Formats: sequence, C-alpha cells, structure tokens
Amino acid sequence: MVYYIGTGLRNYYSRPLMPYARVYWEFQAILSGDAHPLFPGGARDADAPRLWVFRAEQSHGWTAASELPCEVAVLHADKVPELLEQASHTDQFLHTAIRESDISWIRSAVNELAEGIRHGDRLVDLQADSLVLRLSEYVLRGNPGRVPPRTDDLSVVRQTLQQGFSYFAEHMHEGLSVEDIARYCGYSVAHFRRLVERLRSTSPRELLRNMRMERARQLLSRGENPVALVAEACGYSEVASFSRAFRAAHGESPDQWRRRWPNVPV
Repeated sequence: MVYYIGTGLRNYYSRPLMPYARVYWEFQAILSGDAHPLFPGGARDADAPRLWVFRAEQSHGWTAASELPCEVAVLHADKVPELLEQASHTDQFLHTAIRESDISWIRSAVNELAEGIRHGDRLVDLQADSLVLRLSEYVLRGNPGRVPPRTDDLSVVRQTLQQGFSYFAEHMHEGLSVEDIARYCGYSVAHFRRLVERLRSTSPRELLRNMRMERARQLLSRGENPVALVAEACGYSEVASFSRAFRAAHGESPDQWRRRWPNVPV
C-alpha cells in the first residue's frame, strides 16, 4: 500500500530536508534539476535524472549544491518485492540513472496514482502495487550486480514441501497436523510456516484444510460413501467436527452438498 505520494518542484538548496527515518520505503525520482540525498554522514552526489529507493527506517534527507530547483516524483510504500529487499540490504538504499525516454512515464504514472487516490478510485490499490513493482524492477535493472543470483536452494525447498504435502495426502486419514508435516520435512513449525506462506501464498493450516476439503468433495461425489467414513478418510476423529469444517468451507452440510452435486467429478 502507498501511504504518501508527491510530485512537483522542490528547492533543496534554500530549503534542505534534514535526515530523518521514514516509516515506509521511499521511492524518489529526481526527474530534473539538482538534488542529492543527505545522510547523517554527509551528502551523496549523483547526477539527475535518477531514481532512488530507501529502505524503511533508513535515515536520510535531501539537499542541493545549487539553487536550481528539481522536479520530483516521490511515494512511500509499506512493502516492496523481496528481491529489492535483498538487493538493498547492505547499503540500505539503491539508485539508478533514469533514461530521458522514461521520464514521461514515471511522471505520468505517479500523477495518475495521485489522481486516483484523490478521487477514491476503487482500483487504486492495484494501481499502487503495479507502480511499486515497476519502479522496483527499474532500479534493480539499473543495479544488476546487486540482484541476488538464482540458486537451487528454492527448488530444493519446493521439492521438500511437495514431498511433505504428498505424504499428508497419503496419510490424511491419520489426522496429521501442521506440526507433523513440518517435522516430516525437517523444519521447525515456524520456519515451515514461513516457507509455505512464501511459496504458496497461504498458511499451512489453510492449505491442509483445503486438501481435506478436496478429498471430502471427491468422496462425497461418489454417493455411496457414508459421511462418517468420509470424515475418517479426511482425518477427522468426529463427524460433527468434519461437518462444521465442511459447512464453514462450503456454506452447507456434507449431505446437502452431495444432494445438490450428485455424482459430479471433482
């Protein structure tokens, strides 16, 4: 989410902005003129036009060496892509030159977002996320040496998680928990949760629940399976707890769902 956005002319020579720590990530595009970031240890010189990005809580301000005003486009966001987080970890900021051909779209995109915020556009959050992604990609492409290399570690993690979920599918009737699958994968519960949320964009508990409900629909759709056996096959020790979970997921009881969707492949 974007929490601040601003555009226009600034004169950091006559009105420098002293360093302070922002709550959120800051993207600041110096589209023309004179402006340099000011850190507690001094200013950082770089030619404009230039796109800067500073990590949240990174103390900085702005100054200028001449009275020439600058045109800025700035926004504060609460989160950025993970690659940008990793690339900016050492120095707490990144920057790259802006090509003359790109000044127009940066100016237009920031102004359009500001307009959408002012008018309460219902899609403004998507628009903001899209702009943060685009600016993040721009600054990362300008710093190819800072982008973390691809490794096989992530593919190994994906394979390990898939093995864990396959094990769960085969032993679902045993009533396995998130803790059981984390242990099978060789991870602590907390680390397992973080990995699943990162790679599957959902929690382990929600993922296992969805797998149970998928199995339940498959078995119920066959028609001949008593609800008690379906509950047991899905790892529920009591029919009542299974029925509650099924109703919470589908808005109706297992029997109601089966009558409405008889013999339907799921």
